Amino acid sequence: MANYKDSDIYKMAEAGNADAMCLVGLSFTMGKGDFPKDSEQAFIWLKKAADKGDANAQASLNILNIQAVDAIRAMGIRKNDEKDAKLSHQAANQGDADAKFSLGLLYQDGIGVEQSDEKAAELFYKAAQQGHIDAQFCLQLLYQKGVDLSYEKQDELDVELYQEAADKGDAKAQFHLGLFYKAGKVVEKSDEKAVKLFHQAAEQGYAKAQFHLGMLYRQGWGVEKSDEKAAEFFRQAAEQGYKHAQRFLDI
Repeated sequence: MANYKDSDIYKMAEAGNADAMCLVGLSFTMGKGDFPKDSEQAFIWLKKAADKGDANAQASLNILNIQAVDAIRAMGIRKNDEKDAKLSHQAANQGDADAKFSLGLLYQDGIGVEQSDEKAAELFYKAAQQGHIDAQFCLQLLYQKGVDLSYEKQDELDVELYQEAADKGDAKAQFHLGLFYKAGKVVEKSDEKAVKLFHQAAEQGYAKAQFHLGMLYRQGWGVEKSDEKAAEFFRQAAEQGYKHAQRFLDI
């Protein structure tokens, strides 16, 4: 049997790549591929990613909720609990976010109801819309697993999570939120907000934002065209090893 420690993603995580750390944490959470299901290892790797400022680890994958979800399952979900499922349905229908989350767990595990990741995702989404942090965490795990709730709803949740992280100064979240404003997806299109967010991320050394600003200034998209500014942002990105930026410096 293959050892997860031999995988490229694990080696990248050990080398300090934040995105890889987050993926390793998720793999341990779900027992994905060669990774065993291990909440302790999941917590360790997600925390490492969060400490490096990874927005997915901080906002989308709230690392502390691994323990919270396990505790809820241990305390509130029992094998003979069709009655609990019925009560959770009643409370969820009345708009209770905790009930929606608990019912989502029941559907996810197939306890007291027929197992359905799709129904679990729908309930987690509804609870997440009410600000339920545990539900946001579980919803993102289902998305990572490949469960489709709908592209539009996933985008809506992504914007909310990126906004939370961007407000805390996370460069990666600022960049991705800027992409939403630039495209006018979910949020009202605003070149001004997009460029402002790209600049905030670029000032923190986020290479993708620096490259993106280079492209905007080179083409005059949403900003006044400036070959000088474009070259400066391409140079900043290239100095961090961003290969696409180097191509434009060589032109």
